[in-house]
Amino acid sequence: MAYIIAGWSVFVLLIWIPVEYAHAAFCFNNYDLGIYGQALTLLSLKNLNPYLSTRDIRLFNDHFDPILFLVAPLKAVVEPSLLAIRIEMSSIVLASLAPIWLWLNRLISKFQMSAVFFVILFSPMTLMAAFYPSHPGTWALAPLAWLLASIYARKDRLAITMLLLLLLCKEEFPILGGLLGVVLILQKRQRLGFWISTISVAWSFAVFFLRPIFLGKSDYYTSAMMAAHGVTGVGTGTWLFPLLELLFCIFMPLLILRANKNFGFNRLKRDSWLMVCLPLVFLLLAIRIVGGYWGNHRAAPLAVLAAFMLMGTNDHMSKYRRTRRLLFFAVLLALVVPFLELGSRTWRDRPFKKHCPSSPERIDALNAVVNYLGVVGAESVLAGGNIVPHLVRIPGIAQIGATKADNFRFFVVEKGEYRNTWPISAGEMKQIEDDWRKRPGVSVLRDDQHVLLIENSSE
Repeated sequence: MAYIIAGWSVFVLLIWIPVEYAHAAFCFNNYDLGIYGQALTLLSLKNLNPYLSTRDIRLFNDHFDPILFLVAPLKAVVEPSLLAIRIEMSSIVLASLAPIWLWLNRLISKFQMSAVFFVILFSPMTLMAAFYPSHPGTWALAPLAWLLASIYARKDRLAITMLLLLLLCKEEFPILGGLLGVVLILQKRQRLGFWISTISVAWSFAVFFLRPIFLGKSDYYTSAMMAAHGVTGVGTGTWLFPLLELLFCIFMPLLILRANKNFGFNRLKRDSWLMVCLPLVFLLLAIRIVGGYWGNHRAAPLAVLAAFMLMGTNDHMSKYRRTRRLLFFAVLLALVVPFLELGSRTWRDRPFKKHCPSSPERIDALNAVVNYLGVVGAESVLAGGNIVPHLVRIPGIAQIGATKADNFRFFVVEKGEYRNTWPISAGEMKQIEDDWRKRPGVSVLRDDQHVLLIENSSE
């Protein structure tokens, strides 16, 4: 088990801790860390669908992710945006436990366990999401992995429990569950398939038909899917190459370990477990292509499916030749190296990204502004995207360039050559700064090489 401990240690040292350091260095944008940080801040039994000023929308009128209710109480002990990161990292680690459980129950070989373990933990799809925190779509890795493991182990009650947790994470998972139920029914597991299908269909009805009736239209994500922007854009280089890279990361480990000279459709049909996973992979890929989004948290569930495809009821990887195993780990390492290099920058005293140099003066200046706004009880702040996640407890916090509102009491933005101005250009950001400076009745509270803070006393 030494390599399991080593795998977790590498994940903590080169992924988890560097992401927390990057958060402290104001590296992450409001999308999605600030959005879900504010959601955790505001969500309660008295405020079931809070308005998110970080995105100009009510929480459940975009994604439907009530898993947040289970996490929100922890905001009393951990700052909300940092809490979102820790839940995300914990979910990835918990997902990697599922193949170990299968191995301990003697349901898969030791090599199968290690292959699934390392793909879950270090797949590029997992790490893309981990380095772009935080979203319940990534939190779903744990229940998805345990759902698949419990189905493989024929633990039906555990499978239903994991399905329910998975459905809480995002509105695409009841569609996945519906297909999974049908596949299980076709494989003569009618009882489990019936319950998974029934629960998924009922959840889909609640999410897609009842939710708009009671909460209003769900315009953002649903509209993007209905418009099918990805179908028209998939042939362009901007979208095609990331998609091809994603396909490579999903299927290359499978081809290395499972390819056989006698491979064919009839043999594929006999491999019942692969026939469980493949339809789910293709369904999630179809959803990604239709919506035109296949990076970051959107790719994360595919990491779990790519990992579990490596198990096979008719194909024991313990019999594979050593060269094939070595090739598998060599390819996985090659795919992971860029992410490990990014994580190693924390320990090499190099900036995580060029837009967030880790100079103490810069971080102290940003923290001083954040603390000041908290002390004065600011309630209406327009801030740069990388500052928003640290201000989610402030009512009315909004991101420059991502809100239609204009009546703010405070304006705060990071300065510097490499600052991140997304979603607007550097020129547009400069124009907004100049407009604020020229407003009547404003006071420049801080204007140094790191931060600009302006107060509009007329608001």
